[in-house]
Amino acid sequence: MDRFECSGWLRVTVNNDNASIARIRLTHHHAHTPYLDINLGPKEKSLIDELKHLAPSKIWDKILAENPDNEFTEKQVYREWTRLNEKEWRLDDDQVKSAEKLIKSVEDYTTMVIPITPRPGIHAIAFALKEPLDAIGDEIVEVAMDSTWKTNAAGYELYSLVAELNGCAIPIAFLFTTSDGTAPEGSKDLLLQDFLNFIAKHCPNIKFTDSDKETSEISAFGVKMPNAKHQLCYWHSIRYIEKRLGEDKPPAAYDPRRANKIFDFIDPTWAPGITSGLIEEGVHPDHIDAPVSSEPLKIHINLRRMENVVQTKPTESAPAKTCLPPLMILKSGDMRTPIYPAPPTTRNQDLPVFCPKEHRKAIIEKFRVHLHQHPSIPLNDAAGTLLTADEIH
Repeated sequence: MDRFECSGWLRVTVNNDNASIARIRLTHHHAHTPYLDINLGPKEKSLIDELKHLAPSKIWDKILAENPDNEFTEKQVYREWTRLNEKEWRLDDDQVKSAEKLIKSVEDYTTMVIPITPRPGIHAIAFALKEPLDAIGDEIVEVAMDSTWKTNAAGYELYSLVAELNGCAIPIAFLFTTSDGTAPEGSKDLLLQDFLNFIAKHCPNIKFTDSDKETSEISAFGVKMPNAKHQLCYWHSIRYIEKRLGEDKPPAAYDPRRANKIFDFIDPTWAPGITSGLIEEGVHPDHIDAPVSSEPLKIHINLRRMENVVQTKPTESAPAKTCLPPLMILKSGDMRTPIYPAPPTTRNQDLPVFCPKEHRKAIIEKFRVHLHQHPSIPLNDAAGTLLTADEIH
């Protein structure tokens, strides 16, 4: 805003006997530029009304073409466009009810309402786009789900499902949900299962599903699309790996025997000296292909050309917070490192650097290469050849 040295002053005097009466005196010694009215004029409002079926940005371009030196803004055009079109989409003063009425008003024309089983403490609105599902539903083999929140005043979380076709991302379904905090455990999983059940019926040939690390999404995909291979999406994976490598905290629980059952080149006797004892967030034992071993973990060590087997036995040196014996004992010369089923008590300052900076780039690059050599992803040939674990290694 322009300012001027007008030597002006404003004086307000209130009557002590009658506070509802006041005298106002305003003085300007020097005149300044007259105020300019920047409100939309009748001509502009008429043009917006005439073109209200277009996007606001298109209307703004039209106004600029006719009057490039105007004093109002694109936001004013958007507000006027919203006011004129509000009666078309605002069907109720309650925005949730309005959204439900709007979706149902175009059902079987542009949208399909996805039935969600009512459950206490949680509410959802779900719909799919009719045109893409009718046209390419049978051709879709890969879908990805992601969610966001704080996108609306009602506090609903938004889930979107996007399909891949010929290298293009095609949105096919959306779900809004909110909870008042009283919903029973697992309610969101069941809600997402209802959502994906509808999609599975209209897209019966889905072979790959992608998501971030949200357990509800992973679980719902596993239940409703059990034959599809689930994978964390590339962007979320790289983002998480970069974040995790920069954190100096113990790794998650790791059983080398299970890893060896999936890829036999992995040493079944190696395990990190310290673990958090917890399954990593987003990973459930049921999602791992290898079965859990019922035998206690043993380690074979060559010592003086003799093969010894160290069995798990109680030890007086076990940490105070666990009465369980160590799973195994790693021997290196005179050093003995017990590996406990529950991790020993450690302080953050006692932990070594989880991954030095100079090694992080190489680890991420190995992940990039491996991601595109997954044993369930076929090579680009007519036979649909799959890489074996040995070939990938």
